[in-house]
Amino acid sequence: MSPEFPEIITEPAPFEIRGHHLEVFVDLLQGGITPEEDAIAFGRVLQDRVQYAREHGATDLNLQSDPFTVVGHAYDVTGGTDLEAAQYREQYGKVLADFLDLLPDSRVKLIVSEPDRICGACVFGRHCSQKANDIPSQDDDRVALKAIETTAAHLGLSAELVQGTEMVSFSDAPPEQVPFLEIPAGALKQIISSGQIRDNLMEAWDEWFFGQVS
Repeated sequence: MSPEFPEIITEPAPFEIRGHHLEVFVDLLQGGITPEEDAIAFGRVLQDRVQYAREHGATDLNLQSDPFTVVGHAYDVTGGTDLEAAQYREQYGKVLADFLDLLPDSRVKLIVSEPDRICGACVFGRHCSQKANDIPSQDDDRVALKAIETTAAHLGLSAELVQGTEMVSFSDAPPEQVPFLEIPAGALKQIISSGQIRDNLMEAWDEWFFGQVS
């Protein structure tokens, strides 16, 4: 490399996980199933919802109109044809396999309100970037980050966490500033393999919920 043009070394982008998708990866590490089995099972649930709606008179136009209903969400994720559903399962399974393949020092970013790798597997994914859908799921995102912090502290891994904030854009609302966490993949896998993570997710959710109603 010429001294006039020094080589520029860039760090690979972190593997992003939206908070409310964290349990997908908890199940992956604790459930004893492969990414392919997970993709087939979850994809089938979504495809069955779309098929049921069609059998009861729903058209593609109906299903596209509101991605925030149960069947509208299923259509937004898995599409309306067998080919689209197969493409979704393939991409979803690849996301899970890529996570398992992360090296211990690979960076993972836990994010709030913005699309992640799982969102990227969706056939349409309109719900992933709309504020209208974000009102409940943003709370789930923040709850997941809190549970990671609590479990990391219990395991003596708090020093592995990097906290920050960033601006997130929506397709239907002004940008907002939200928190994020970065952590090495090895530490995150240790945390979400822990028996405490599910209890801490529930505890963080209860803390948020009762704080809202008190």
